Amino acid sequence: TDAAGAACGVGDSVEVREVVLRPGDLLYIPPLWFHHVESIDTSVSVNVWTDSTQSAVALDVFERPIPGSKLLANLGAQQRALLATAAAYSMLSVVCGSGSCSMAGDQAPLSSKLAAHHFLSTLFTARYQPMLDSGLLRQLPEPEWTRPLCSSGDVALQVQDELGDAYEKFSDELRAFAASVASSIRRLPDETMTIWLGNYVEFIGAQYVQPEHVAHWLEDSIGCL
Repeated sequence: TDAAGAACGVGDSVEVREVVLRPGDLLYIPPLWFHHVESIDTSVSVNVWTDSTQSAVALDVFERPIPGSKLLANLGAQQRALLATAAAYSMLSVVCGSGSCSMAGDQAPLSSKLAAHHFLSTLFTARYQPMLDSGLLRQLPEPEWTRPLCSSGDVALQVQDELGDAYEKFSDELRAFAASVASSIRRLPDETMTIWLGNYVEFIGAQYVQPEHVAHWLEDSIGCL
């Protein structure tokens, strides 16, 4: 349904399966599938988790060090937000540029950077636009960086200006990071990859900026094409 798609943050409709369990029934939920449970009567249930390749892939991706992690302690809010945007665009350009993520659009093939931009835009619209429309997003503390984040529209040039001599090392880390994450996350099936890719973009943002500013960062990153 459209509502379920919005709740998962995938933007489009998703297939929803509804099951009613009777005493003695067992339900298998595939790895990384989002699910919601309601008790319609007094009941006791038992959950058992098993190892899976998909869960191992997700864990591996989330445990990877982010580019420039050793620099963060000495960087200001503006620099950290720019590094987060560079990391997200770099990773998404590799993953979505091959047409691997449905949120990158179903129209004619996009360039890798345009596909990354479309993914970020759709992610923000699906997960945060309702907060923006209701005014809830504006109730959060404003981030410490100057908005709009990318005054020139080219995040790579701004990061280079901000990091100076440290940019070359960061750039090397960025390329290696994008390639390794893309290689792993493409191993997920289509029905889960798009949702978890969106989750990972938010995770990237939260590593560089304060978690309560991830929505602001994502909104600003859309302007950094």
